Amino acid sequence: MMFRFRLALLVTFALIPLAMACSASPSAALGRTQLPNAAARRATSPGTRIPFQGDQRFLLGANLPWVNWSCDFGCGGNGGVSDPGVQAQLAPVLAQARQAGIRTIRWWMFEDDPWQIKRDGAGTPVGINPAVYADIDAALTLANQYDIAYDFVLFSSPTAIPRGWVTNSGQRAALAQTLAPLFAHYSGNPHILAWEVFNEPEFDIWNGKIDGGSVKALVKNIVDAVHANSSTYVTVGSAMLDGLPMWVGLGLDFYEAHWYDYMDSGNYDAMLWSYDDVRARYNLDAPLVIGEFYLGPDSKPLDRLAHFYDTGYAGAWPWSLLPSHTNDGMTIDLTAVNAFNQQHGDISPQANFGVNIGAYVPYHDPKFDISGTSSPGTTTPGGTETATITVTSDSNVTALVDIEVYDPAGNKIAQQYWDNVQFSAGGGWRYTVNWTAGQQRGTYTVKAGVFTPGWGKLYTWNNDVADVQVQ
Repeated sequence: MMFRFRLALLVTFALIPLAMACSASPSAALGRTQLPNAAARRATSPGTRIPFQGDQRFLLGANLPWVNWSCDFGCGGNGGVSDPGVQAQLAPVLAQARQAGIRTIRWWMFEDDPWQIKRDGAGTPVGINPAVYADIDAALTLANQYDIAYDFVLFSSPTAIPRGWVTNSGQRAALAQTLAPLFAHYSGNPHILAWEVFNEPEFDIWNGKIDGGSVKALVKNIVDAVHANSSTYVTVGSAMLDGLPMWVGLGLDFYEAHWYDYMDSGNYDAMLWSYDDVRARYNLDAPLVIGEFYLGPDSKPLDRLAHFYDTGYAGAWPWSLLPSHTNDGMTIDLTAVNAFNQQHGDISPQANFGVNIGAYVPYHDPKFDISGTSSPGTTTPGGTETATITVTSDSNVTALVDIEVYDPAGNKIAQQYWDNVQFSAGGGWRYTVNWTAGQQRGTYTVKAGVFTPGWGKLYTWNNDVADVQVQ
């Protein structure tokens, strides 16, 4: 759940009754196989683990959950996962998460109105933008590199998508039919654990924004489309434990519910109840993952993970790996995750793709040193200067280096930058920029900074690398 949604819903809860892109990968690599009928294909059981990669293990994961909102899957080279700048941002995050023991990544796909799904003149779904496939392929390449599997969340809420797609039976069927080729294309890929239909759909239903029966009907349509066209699991990201009954009987392969600290009493307190308690209360017929929760350093993270593991939940996916992108500040204590991972030998997916992921090292933002000069340092209006800048890093990292020159009035008169620069720990690069002074006399200033690729996050900025006097 996005933090900006969560705050607005706290009052509402008081009113709620407690109540690699390789489509040829063999489907046998997943826990379930293509079987001849719907009853037989139910490979998961009411047990406490989910079969995956040939074993039944605890799904230790994390929410990514997006790099660029509503753009990761569909924007291609302009902000999608296949954009080299986006991949450069993701690589160190996924590497460190996997080294800490994270095996499953929950990643949102079509947030807000899913513009990536084409419509006809009546608004009926008719196809998927090809860039979606390119971005999924890029995500699967990263998954192969870091030995992880994805839970892909299709839609951010029932009211985020066109209303007719939910309430009109013909459009519901058309949406499921439109998504079917996507499910078929990636069937059996060992890096896709599940397709998740909605994130927290109960809030729209409980708040009277949309009819619950229509939402359930669409979920059933999509569940059936996944099962008819692939061997991949399908689930729903339930807002709370007491939302789970809505989804029983729709054919989900496993259940997923979210838990946050304000849910500290009643039937939605996942820290109060075991999986057996929840299963008995709501007649669950499949395992249950806690798909969102807080696991920051101040949350007693090892105790939380131990509770979910020891009391029969099938997995735990804290929020989030990119807190600066979700604007909620909710971080994951990966040191605690690593400690938990070291204590257990049944974390899934197991490291069976032949990937050397390396040892876990607590992450820190790379530190850069920027120094330089501009020569000759004193010139006349219209004179030529040469700025020479040295940038060193304490980490192996890919970054963007930017050099700018400003006149005495604060106007930028020159700029040059280099993207996707490969730094080695302890090493550095020297950059040269030739620039021409303006007609204004006074002090001109050379400035420089280092960003993540594609003008992402600012690592460091030197506001006064060198001063030049124009006389």
